[in-house]
Amino acid sequence: TAGLNDLYVVGADGESPSFSISANMSYKVIRSGRRNLLGSTAASVTSIDKNVTTPYTSVPSDVLNASAVQYTDQAFGYVSTKSGADTDDYCGLYPGETVNPYVRGLLGNWNLLSSYVYDHTRDQSTGRIREDGLFTEYIEYWENNSGIWGINDASEVAERWIQAAEATLFDREGYNLESKDALGIYSSILLGYNNTLKIAEAVNARYYEIGFDGFEDRAYDDEADCTDPHFRFVDGGELSSFTAHTGRYSLMVVGGEAGSASRTSEIVNSIDHNVSSHGKPYTVQSQQLIDQHKIIASTTEATKYVLTAWVQQGYKGLNDAISYEDATIDLKLNGTLITEVEEHRSNIINGWQRVELIFEIPAMVASSDNLEILLNNEGDADVAYWDDIRIQPFNSEMVSYVIDPVSLRLWATLDSRNFATFYQYDEEGSLVRIIQETEKGRVTVQENRAGIKIQ
Repeated sequence: TAGLNDLYVVGADGESPSFSISANMSYKVIRSGRRNLLGSTAASVTSIDKNVTTPYTSVPSDVLNASAVQYTDQAFGYVSTKSGADTDDYCGLYPGETVNPYVRGLLGNWNLLSSYVYDHTRDQSTGRIREDGLFTEYIEYWENNSGIWGINDASEVAERWIQAAEATLFDREGYNLESKDALGIYSSILLGYNNTLKIAEAVNARYYEIGFDGFEDRAYDDEADCTDPHFRFVDGGELSSFTAHTGRYSLMVVGGEAGSASRTSEIVNSIDHNVSSHGKPYTVQSQQLIDQHKIIASTTEATKYVLTAWVQQGYKGLNDAISYEDATIDLKLNGTLITEVEEHRSNIINGWQRVELIFEIPAMVASSDNLEILLNNEGDADVAYWDDIRIQPFNSEMVSYVIDPVSLRLWATLDSRNFATFYQYDEEGSLVRIIQETEKGRVTVQENRAGIKIQ
């Protein structure tokens, strides 16, 4: 039972109303913030104990396997490009902003946080296959104490219940952007099209460490939302529908001294999403905001990253060119060019060349440091078209997706080396052809047609 000191009223904008709660007021709960997740499982126990009661009221014996999960209603919001009085109710969030967390999606939507499995010694002494393999002792994760469920505070719980997976980052729409497994290996996804569709996923990489720009979802940018996309080239260059490596669009960079497009990523040593107390009324903390792409640098050793991109020069590519040497990528650390870069270029495939850069960020204590990526066109006569730009940690695996902004069909997937698999459809939207891009060219690997026989 909540007392008066535990309750307070706020409006949809998070501001306190002119009235206060009194002891003789009545109210109606429309949608509880602590509502149960009907159909969701909190724990599972497999036992050969015939005396297990339903509903579950006692600790079972003769347990073969057990698992448990935790849920959370704590989500994270996208950081705003504005601040203070410049924002509106549906803008991104900024530190110190007073909000109603249930209206803005920061609280009230329950998602799976952690999953656990029970691990302990097993009895193998009976020699009977139907009875061997039982845990010698079982301690439950969720404990029923006089009808109230809570996490068991026994010291053995931390030793025997192994965390198999943990979701480390949710957005306010409920998308799990980042998680890690029992070994501490992170997996992450990127969203595009105004944060509604998955455009990339990676293993052994954190959410902030990966970036992908395929230039397809520019029409989905919502200025009223005032939140920047995760990884986007916005300085220089021009969106072009003239040609593209995948999809409909690429970034056109004209030649000459001004021939470059760039984006800058902040360098940090760690990511902090540990949210502290919000106070009353609810005040947004910086730790609960999802920011743009960052480079995570170590304080003790160099950190290696990989940047890949596709480029074409001239009209449908220069027919007599072996390599587009005038189309270059520069990396600048705090404004200083990184010279120790390992570059690889593919053959020109259907007019496009893949450029790969392997580089290191030196060990540092990050403070106002940044990495600038510049897509250059050093040729005076030709234009350069850049497409499908990715950045990721060197030891990670990444796959990205190109979705048609009109039909929202999957047009291409880009594998761990950024080579594409193209999907072609007929007028009815049926898949008719799959084309695989290789270092030797593009090859049709599957084609099918279907029709109705006319009688």
